[in-house]
Amino acid sequence: MNKKNQQPERRNFLVQAASMLGVAVCSTALSSMLASCDYDITRPTDIANQPGIDIDLNVETSLQTVGGSIRKTYGSFNGGRNIVIIRTSETEFLVVTAVCTHQGCDINLPQSPGANLVCPCHGAQFSSATGDVLQGPASTPLRKYPWRLDSARNVLVLNPGVGSTNPEQPTAEIKIDISKEPLLQSPGGAGKLNVAPYNDSRDIIIVRRANNTFLVATAVCAHQGCDVGLPKSPGANLVCPCHGAQYSSTDGTWQPSPQTASDLRTFDSSFDTGTNILTILM
Repeated sequence: MNKKNQQPERRNFLVQAASMLGVAVCSTALSSMLASCDYDITRPTDIANQPGIDIDLNVETSLQTVGGSIRKTYGSFNGGRNIVIIRTSETEFLVVTAVCTHQGCDINLPQSPGANLVCPCHGAQFSSATGDVLQGPASTPLRKYPWRLDSARNVLVLNPGVGSTNPEQPTAEIKIDISKEPLLQSPGGAGKLNVAPYNDSRDIIIVRRANNTFLVATAVCAHQGCDVGLPKSPGANLVCPCHGAQYSSTDGTWQPSPQTASDLRTFDSSFDTGTNILTILM
């Protein structure tokens, strides 16, 4: 899915928001909004077009205990390459490609529960809980696949499609050229962006951390749904103007404040320092 297919919806939203303020779409007068209208949205075809696959957990004994893992191929799924499945809790799994994002070698399974996924070719390491990069030379996380646990049959369903009971898995990639975003040029910089129809057509907040990583979170307050504001200074909390709920600008967690709320919903992201491209998984 290319951004051009969604541009009318997105532009309509921004035009309406901007017209109320008397400014042009993407004008820097919208100081809290990111300046670029030139982001790309793609729905990975190897996720969207793959058939569902049932994995019988009664047969896969390695996945019957927390920390257990397998590495296997399933026909043409994942381009015929191995995938890694790790049981991270009684009800949660990590399902990722086994293809290292550095130069395409197959990563090894964790040597013990909770240990890292390690590429034997050049030493890249990835979290066995999230698939995120923990050690280079890889710079992007392992591709995740959506899944659903059918408890009644004790079956793990891979790629169950839209409406999965595991909504945190990505169905689209949003790529933003940070070199075009003045608000995100330095640590502590922050801005809002609308990527309708994702995040229910509500704004997302992007904050640059000190280590070339980014917080990407919904701007929708977990208390009563107002839009939280950007940090007033680097490191300051995100504050909801309606009832005062506050959230960390580092990880989106609720901070002790007048209104108790759950944490903001966050989205996985990776940043390629070579191309200056931020990739957001939604």
